Amino acid sequence: MRVLLVTALYPTPDRPAWGAFVRTQVEALREAGVDVEVLLVRGRSSKLAYPAAARALRRRLAAETHDIVHAHYGLVGLVSRLQRRRPLVVSFHGSDLLGDPRGDGTIPWHRRLEAASSRLLARWIDAAIVQSDEMARHIPAGTPTHVIPHEVDLGLFRPVARDEARGRLGLPRDRTYLLFAANPDIGL
Repeated sequence: MRVLLVTALYPTPDRPAWGAFVRTQVEALREAGVDVEVLLVRGRSSKLAYPAAARALRRRLAAETHDIVHAHYGLVGLVSRLQRRRPLVVSFHGSDLLGDPRGDGTIPWHRRLEAASSRLLARWIDAAIVQSDEMARHIPAGTPTHVIPHEVDLGLFRPVARDEARGRLGLPRDRTYLLFAANPDIGL
């Protein structure tokens, strides 16, 4: 099977952690014997990046034989749906379906528009991948939907006993901790 994975979320030399979970997925698929080619949407914040990506996608599909197109994120899915030659699977990542609320719970108009676009897109794709049941509720009935939380690299992370983990981190063993697994540089 040949997969063309289209994404704006992928590590680059200047942002090595950006979209690392997509790279991990690509590596896991390759280890499983799937032939995966990545088409990176460069300059994701530029309005011109997406028309350029649509042209690159059309050229890639005309020149090579892929069985499926897998887009990561709703906007990239919209670009990928411009082609009808191959089945399209879209992995939605949260804010593209649910909006991206500010600290006061309101969602800016452009995020509401993006979420509405993603929900509309979900009517014209062959399958959706979401990370939670809440996200799955926003996919129209009739679209095959798979809930697959982001994977954990068990080669890098593995369970250890609580006392051992606290000892390695130099944390007192008699305190309670709450872990937030997020990038603190991402603001609301």
